[in-house]
Amino acid sequence: MIPRINDRGYSFKGVTAYLMHDKQADTAERVAWTETGNLWTANVHKAAKQMAWTDIHAEQLKRDAGIATTGRKTETGAVYHYSLAWAHDETPDEAHQKEMALETVKELGLSEHQYYFVAHNDTKHDHVHIVVNLTHPQTGKRAELPLDKNKVQAWALEYEQERKIYCEQRVENARKRERGERSNYQKEKQDYSTQVTRAYYAADNGKAFKNALELEGLQLANGDRNTLVIVDEKGKINRLMRQLQIDERGGAKTKAVLAKCNDLDRESLPKANDLSAQIKEQNKPYDREAEAIKQEHRLEEAAHQFAIEQEQKEKELARQQWAVEKAAERKAAQQKWGEERAAERKARKERLNEILKSIKENKGNKGGRRLHLIDELAELRAKEAQEEKEALAQNEKARKWQGYFDERISKARDLHDIDGSKQRLEEARKQYEPYKDVGSRLFKREQFEQTYNNLQNREKQLAEQMRRFKLDIEAIHKNRQWAIDEELEKQGFGDAGELQGKTDQDRHTTEAEQQKAEKENDTLREAFSNEQSAASLEHSVQGKTPTQKGKVSQVKRLATKHKEKKAAEQEHTQEKQQQKEKQKDQNKQHENYQLLKAAAKRNLKEQQEDKAQKQSLDNAHDLSIQKNFNTKSPSIEDEQARIAAEFEQVAKENAAQHREQELEEMPKFDSEEQRRIWLAFKELEKDKDLEQDNGMDI
Repeated sequence: MIPRINDRGYSFKGVTAYLMHDKQADTAERVAWTETGNLWTANVHKAAKQMAWTDIHAEQLKRDAGIATTGRKTETGAVYHYSLAWAHDETPDEAHQKEMALETVKELGLSEHQYYFVAHNDTKHDHVHIVVNLTHPQTGKRAELPLDKNKVQAWALEYEQERKIYCEQRVENARKRERGERSNYQKEKQDYSTQVTRAYYAADNGKAFKNALELEGLQLANGDRNTLVIVDEKGKINRLMRQLQIDERGGAKTKAVLAKCNDLDRESLPKANDLSAQIKEQNKPYDREAEAIKQEHRLEEAAHQFAIEQEQKEKELARQQWAVEKAAERKAAQQKWGEERAAERKARKERLNEILKSIKENKGNKGGRRLHLIDELAELRAKEAQEEKEALAQNEKARKWQGYFDERISKARDLHDIDGSKQRLEEARKQYEPYKDVGSRLFKREQFEQTYNNLQNREKQLAEQMRRFKLDIEAIHKNRQWAIDEELEKQGFGDAGELQGKTDQDRHTTEAEQQKAEKENDTLREAFSNEQSAASLEHSVQGKTPTQKGKVSQVKRLATKHKEKKAAEQEHTQEKQQQKEKQKDQNKQHENYQLLKAAAKRNLKEQQEDKAQKQSLDNAHDLSIQKNFNTKSPSIEDEQARIAAEFEQVAKENAAQHREQELEEMPKFDSEEQRRIWLAFKELEKDKDLEQDNGMDI
């Protein structure tokens, strides 16, 4: 049981038109039955109008029921559409389907709402659609239906537990919900927007777009509604418009794609479903047990077919033996009948001679003895005359029948132009004779091929005409096998023999085919030796016989396995190479860091020495200034101002010199990270200088 809840809609007319008609047609052959509930009519179209009226007048229904019309307005539609689908091996009747549909309506708490059911028969599994009006027909309130999917899935789980479990994922989701875990289950959706968009912008026309998609591992195909779709390497079908990310949107996007693909022959593109099935069949993993079972079935079928052919051959041999025996019996009977007739004629002739002799001896005797002899003589002569007459009539009849058969066979022979075909065959042989031994020479190659092809065509034409002529002979004589055999021998079928392989070139061709078959078997044996050989010889083996075709399939599987293993090895090698390069970069960065650190320490030490030397000079200068301040002078204020200005000038010069020294000492950096580390060390030095200066009193 698979319940499927659709998004809530706004149009009862639209959903009813979809459910009550065949797809893309005005007929309604797929509608098996319908049922309405809480409505004034059994007609689904009228029911849809009544449900729409209820939803439109919801405010009026609320006022009539004394319910306030204030509050937050719902944004979703009132059309609640879902379906129930049974498994392929389940065959529920109409009453059971109606009962289950009504149970789901009650489970959702919509038994007082308006609804109708529509059952379809256009799929292999039975399914029924349920449409409910979420607006209550009496109060006008809109049903909210929180967690409706969980309710329906729980009902479906109980339904299958009572009968048979088909959906194991539903059972697992129920266990997760009992443990308080999330039970969201969605199929993984593939995102090919990057590949499709890249191929779209890289192509100038439809053919280039198709080729670019194939380079990305995708194939362009025709969808069910004559739309363009893409099929990936796993056989999954994706809509092109959803995967394509361009500036245009909606109809403009469709027009842009169709304009680019205008030069593409849409009829030459494969159908998406056929292509998907083909790819999935190719990607199907090799099942040794299933293949062994199939092989057993094929062997059993071959044995059964061989037994039937042997039985037919035995029946044919028995029929031929029976025909030979019947012909021998007929011939023996005719021979016996002929011998009996000959003996009878001989005895009658002897009796006639005796009667004539007796009549001559009793010439003068006119008694009864002589009269009796005369009567007997007349009777014998009349009987002899009657037999001669019957023989003449029988011969005439046989002559007429033979003439009839000869005439029909002659017409059939003329109709199939047997004599003309034989004559043309002889002419073709005469034309071929001068070139049969020089066919390999370049200057005679064209004449050789022309005469050889002409000879082959004449032989095939005569063979086909003789076959049809033989069928006509068998139809003329029907089941008289002895007559058929005589006629076939008379018409030269015994001398005709097999027309195949009469020329030297035919024999050469046969030998070449045998050598090619042996070479093919050798190649297959070499390909079976290991996976690497299979990969190298994958495109060198073709396979003509069923056995060879089966071996070719195994070779291709071995080649695919070798390619996958080689690709995995290459991927592993690339990963190791990337790790080595990454480690090398890290070591280089660490080395640069150590060099910078050493340079910074060296600079710090030099700066400390310079600073100590400068500090000693400043202390000496301060002492001299202090002495000057302590000395009494008539212009002491002017002298102090001069010394302060001189001290300020010296400080400025020291600061400028210090900045120039920093700029000169700043090295060239390979990266921003190195410059940041150097500046950090400089800030550290300044902090130490400030700590030292805080203890000084100038």
